[in-house]
Amino acid sequence: MGVSSFTFADAMFERSKDQNGDASAGNVVDQRGGAPITIGFGRYALDQTIEDTLAVDDVMIVLEG
Repeated sequence: MGVSSFTFADAMFERSKDQNGDASAGNVVDQRGGAPITIGFGRYALDQTIEDTLAVDDVMIVLEG
């Protein structure tokens, strides 16, 4: 198993389906690559939340706020 490094620039941000607020996520590791976990970056405007049920373990990296 190797070690990978990701930055904010590696993430392709998209809004979660059924979300109306100004919040988006950009996964860099997920099931599309065969991973059993999702790891990514989140971008949320002030006072925004995401309410969603996830089918996998999820790691979100908070850069500020």
